[in-house]
Amino acid sequence: MKSFLYLLIFYFLFNNNVQASEESLNLDDVKTPPPESSSGASSSGNKFALMGRVDLTSETSSPSGGNEKNHNLENNHFFIFLKVKASEQTSFLGEIANKSFFAIHYAPVGLPLEVEFGKIIVPFGDTRHFHHFYGGLQGYKATGVMLPNLWAESGANLKWTLGQNQLETYWVDSIRDDSTSQDPSLQSSAEPRNIQAIGSRWSMDLGSKIHSLISIYRGEYQSGKAVELAGLDLYSDYGAWDLNHWRWSLGIANAWLRKAPLSGDFQKRGDYLELSTNYIGSGEARFRYGTYIDNDKKVSQKDTHSFNLGYLLPVDALRVLTEYQWNYEAVNEVSNDLFRIMVSLDF
Repeated sequence: MKSFLYLLIFYFLFNNNVQASEESLNLDDVKTPPPESSSGASSSGNKFALMGRVDLTSETSSPSGGNEKNHNLENNHFFIFLKVKASEQTSFLGEIANKSFFAIHYAPVGLPLEVEFGKIIVPFGDTRHFHHFYGGLQGYKATGVMLPNLWAESGANLKWTLGQNQLETYWVDSIRDDSTSQDPSLQSSAEPRNIQAIGSRWSMDLGSKIHSLISIYRGEYQSGKAVELAGLDLYSDYGAWDLNHWRWSLGIANAWLRKAPLSGDFQKRGDYLELSTNYIGSGEARFRYGTYIDNDKKVSQKDTHSFNLGYLLPVDALRVLTEYQWNYEAVNEVSNDLFRIMVSLDF
């Protein structure tokens, strides 16, 4: 059976001519509005559009303290996106299966401005894809590493287009953690969400197919206790610096948390570096490295660094991702390296 699987993978690697894309569904593609009718008005056939993602994932890992490997079959994604073009200026985009995010978009005529409100994806870092890579991974299962796997909050965002650049300013529900016995997590969303946060992201086109993102955020995880974030991300398209078969991305984010129950004022930090190439076969090979520091005042098992080697191959409308993760903890190393094969359909 294994020999057949290897032969199948080999066949697809060298006999398919379709270009591969990211393993995460591209949000820029999802945000593309439905096409207009030939008359200029939206008809019932193009006013509404559905997109989605479904997958099956096979994961093999070594359990801590044992030699026997664990093998799991999981469905990590079931997303249905609804796009509605209500008028020339107003549209809706939402993930309606899990209600992960949903927002109304309004673009006033004659202004370089777009207004977005609802449960919006927080404009921090590189949000072209669902996952933040600070720490080097998409996330441990559905929880994320430094930030939530899909970070969306109730709020509003103003997007100003300035030439090739864009300035976003937003107001959303703040990260909230009510614990009085442990330090706060950036992934907590305790209720009630009665404290808001503000933030901004500056997106710049640096020319030569290179782009940068500068992000800032300030909220309170408890009343009078601030959480502040800053991030810098850089990424290239294929063809940057005349490297037609290569692209790269890198980023770093830092969080300052004030008056924590155990650590007082402390910091969290995550970074990543990724290199991708479409030079091998008909898919895309990728290498990613990243580190995560959970608390700069103490070393713990939550401090990690990871290496990720993967290959993404399109097969008709399907995408097949094969990857291996080497995961290392700063103390009390856990045997949690992971081999994954994921087959997904984006429609």
